[in-house]
Amino acid sequence: MPSSRKTMKQPNLLFRCRFGSHLYGTDTPSSDTDYKGIFLPTPKQVITQSVPKSLHTTTGTNRSKNSPEDTDEEIYSLHYFLTLAGKGETVALDMLHCPTTHTLTTSEEWQFIRTNRQRFYTRTLRAYVGYCRGQAAKYGIKGSRLDDCRRVVEFLTGREGKLAEFWDELPTGEHIRKYEEENSTQTDRRMYEVCSRKVPITASVQYVRTVFQKYFEAYRARAHLAAENKGIDWKAISHAFRGGFQLKEILLTGDLKYPLRDRDFLKLVKAGAFHYQNDGIGQQLDELVEEIFALSEASGLPKNVDMGFWEDFLVGLYLKGGDWRLPGLTR
Repeated sequence: MPSSRKTMKQPNLLFRCRFGSHLYGTDTPSSDTDYKGIFLPTPKQVITQSVPKSLHTTTGTNRSKNSPEDTDEEIYSLHYFLTLAGKGETVALDMLHCPTTHTLTTSEEWQFIRTNRQRFYTRTLRAYVGYCRGQAAKYGIKGSRLDDCRRVVEFLTGREGKLAEFWDELPTGEHIRKYEEENSTQTDRRMYEVCSRKVPITASVQYVRTVFQKYFEAYRARAHLAAENKGIDWKAISHAFRGGFQLKEILLTGDLKYPLRDRDFLKLVKAGAFHYQNDGIGQQLDELVEEIFALSEASGLPKNVDMGFWEDFLVGLYLKGGDWRLPGLTR
């Protein structure tokens, strides 16, 4: 009989749903069952600042992979869920678009949140974009990416000091960018990014060269393996495509429907039914990410989420009588 890693007292649920591959429509006979939910913290937890981020239970063990009979459940505090959604985290956006067929527990408060889910959309959807970009950099096999990384490594070889000393001379390219980190507390917020690997301008040249050299060698090795269709993490690649398809649908239609329309393709990818190079899987992933960036640039969505709206909603939940329908909050 499966053992439990952790047992939690059932909280005051606002929402609970079937999650993961069962939600996406990519489940197989070997898929376990995942559940996600949201609970409303007690006034005491709020006042004493002891609101937990989430509660987690599972029937699996740390020593083995979950079986189809196992279940995993994670229930977020409403406070933390709104933070995740405000950052555009994929788990929160998946929950916001869960259809009634997979909804197990609901509430008036949850229906209000779901009705206003577009308020969490931004033209960057940072977590989604970052995930897709990172996965493409890891699993897409593109010669220009390898070449950009090589040029940076060659430029840094033989140089010493801080990266900032060579800021104006640093190579540029399709997969290279210089920018300022908006939320950084550093005096110098400049960042140098090569193939989705980011380093601060204050880092030493020796450290930066080591970071990019390791990536170059690993990426080159993956390219050789891809040509032979070996060493491919098909599950991770299917996740990369899934994230890309989800973001593309939001940017094109202003919504996201489950099960995913590309679920049949995703299941084939996950099963390793393709030849990575001969079927152009890496190239398709790169093209998907490039399309997403183009759609993002052209999007009329706001740059940031109006978290003030959600803060007003949250405050209203704890007012006398639970009057969360504050002025300006429309259902």
